[in-house]
Amino acid sequence: MKRLIVSLMVVAGALLSACTEEEEFRQTAGLAGTYDVALVSYPKEGDEAGPDLLFVTSTDNNELRVLSLEASEEARGFIRAPNPLQPLAIPVLPRPQALTRDVRYDASGNEQTGRLVFARSSGSTQISVVSAERDVLREVRRLETTRLTGGASVGPVTAFAARAPEVQGGSTTLFFSTQETTGARLWSAVLPARDVLIAEQGQPEEARSKVEAAELTVLPLTNLAVNSLLVMPEPADVPSHPGVLAVATRGATGTVYKVDLRPVGGSAQPLNFGAQVLQLATHGRVSYEEVRQISADTRRTDTEDVEAGRYVYGILDPSNCGVPAQCTGVLAVDTRTGRVAKDASGRDALGNINRELNDMLPLSAGSGLPTGLSVASQRNLTIQSGEPADRLNPDATVTTTRRRSLTLPLLGIVPLSNGAILFFDAVNMLHLNVDAVWATGQTPNTATSTITLTNAQGVALSGREYVAFEGKFGVTRDQTYVLTYQGLLPGMVAVAREKGTNAFKVPYVPRAGKGPVPQPGDSITLLSAETGGQACATDVTVLDVQPPVAPATLATLVPSGALPAACAGYPYFQVRAGGPKPMVLSSGSEDYLARLGAGDEFSSTASYFFHPPGYAGETEGTLARIRVLGGVNLANELIRGDRYVVTTDAHFYPYLISVQLAGDLFFFRLPGPVVQATVGAGDTAIDYAYIAYPSANGILQVDQTNLTAGVANSFGLLPFL
Repeated sequence: MKRLIVSLMVVAGALLSACTEEEEFRQTAGLAGTYDVALVSYPKEGDEAGPDLLFVTSTDNNELRVLSLEASEEARGFIRAPNPLQPLAIPVLPRPQALTRDVRYDASGNEQTGRLVFARSSGSTQISVVSAERDVLREVRRLETTRLTGGASVGPVTAFAARAPEVQGGSTTLFFSTQETTGARLWSAVLPARDVLIAEQGQPEEARSKVEAAELTVLPLTNLAVNSLLVMPEPADVPSHPGVLAVATRGATGTVYKVDLRPVGGSAQPLNFGAQVLQLATHGRVSYEEVRQISADTRRTDTEDVEAGRYVYGILDPSNCGVPAQCTGVLAVDTRTGRVAKDASGRDALGNINRELNDMLPLSAGSGLPTGLSVASQRNLTIQSGEPADRLNPDATVTTTRRRSLTLPLLGIVPLSNGAILFFDAVNMLHLNVDAVWATGQTPNTATSTITLTNAQGVALSGREYVAFEGKFGVTRDQTYVLTYQGLLPGMVAVAREKGTNAFKVPYVPRAGKGPVPQPGDSITLLSAETGGQACATDVTVLDVQPPVAPATLATLVPSGALPAACAGYPYFQVRAGGPKPMVLSSGSEDYLARLGAGDEFSSTASYFFHPPGYAGETEGTLARIRVLGGVNLANELIRGDRYVVTTDAHFYPYLISVQLAGDLFFFRLPGPVVQATVGAGDTAIDYAYIAYPSANGILQVDQTNLTAGVANSFGLLPFL
């Protein structure tokens, strides 16, 4: 009996162990309020080598959680607490909503992260300092800024950044801004060394090393607020430099400044974004190769160097802009000049990229507003089949082109409020256009169109190619235009007749800015009802149009003869185009654009919405030019209702992906901040984006080498909840 009991206990223990292992594998972190993420990078080799750590807020729990980015995807997950059935929770200040980490740039211009993470909350005067050492993942100090400033500040913290120590065991410098009644104030505080912070954790405040904040007065901030702070690379020729910051301010005169914090010789250089900025990002030093055409049959491969911090990228603020469409998306400023960065759309006489010509355009995509921004160097991104081939091929003997390489010198990622995720070329300051493909017979780098003739029932008709289209690559958008023979005129589809009179009153200018519409020669068709009624079989031709006399807006149509006896009592009528301009032009967005006849054309212009290769600096270009060939008797060739459908192709689509909202990804609808990380080392390393999703209370891992642009993705996406 005793042996039986022991056997049962062994079996039960084995089952419990198996269930525990399975449960641990499926264990979630229980995130609640994933509003921000911060990445702490570890060396890939050496004594400190280890997987990077991703910190994420769990706001509703007043905690941070830590995702360990193990090289093995099976081992990757949230770090466990001492009880392995639970994820590690790091208690911090109430309602943590924003994170940052200490960072610096070494002598080679490479970004190096320290071992501290900082958390703040909206409306709070506190800052939590968290150790990012793998064996000391806890809050080691909670700073009260009113105490740090000796009572000089009583307002909440609105932005922060931290400069990592230059040597191991050194001190981190914390920068933060507070909002006071008179405006913002900018502060710096040198923290004790990390080992000291860890050792003093848990001690009474009076027993800890004293921390004091000094106000940074090089940048006046009266009547301004600070949106974002960013640690920048420091001049290599200035020993013991106290730091350089980029500061985004908001207010009547708000702009972005590059602030040199030297006590003597310090300065605040304006960075002219042309709009106020919500979030800032910069980059480490990058080098890449570019093939240049030296002569008709000679090429040379040059190495291009971009020093660390040359560009500052910012999310533009459309809420404080006169023309919101011009203040939406991401823009970059060249810190050497303080002006908007130049993009790579310009070309010299031999077709080489000339980066001195054209200011970049804000990079955006549709109606989505940016919710985060990350710029990282030497990142891989799946090449799409429709991307342009705009680099010279060094292996060819004639002038040919090749597609971009898998690795981008600088890759920008922007999650958007509409659920999409935008990727862009952050060194060339251009969209990655995944629709730059042209069929045989089409001219590359042009906007094209397809023109078909159908009858009123939509049946295609052959021949009679009497309509032509022209557009401009970079201006023309995807659109559908319809040119209808004897089409209905706008505002004249079912008009009530005036009782007791044969007068026909119609709008003279039914669409603002389009000019007078009704003309002699148009056709009046009487209707028995406003909708669903019978149309009179006999039309009445308009003999004359009597324009309205202000303030009236209705014109009077004078019929050419008596009304058909069978329809004279019909209470409604419609008007169709006739006479010398029987074609009515409309589009997918407007029901009326113009009236055309043989030899006429409609033309409109617009601003460039992206810069195509070879862009020469024009402000505007032809959006659409639709022309009806001259010398054609349209009445002999077409019947009422025949229409030319002009479908334009912009050959432009930015590198956008969305999330397949199904299964574990169902709630990943609204993305937030994003960071980029290379997981693993050597040939097995993979580049990922990690995006916080408040809508899902989770983090989405995006495999940048396993994406398909323009569609909802599920492969390559892994949620951590």
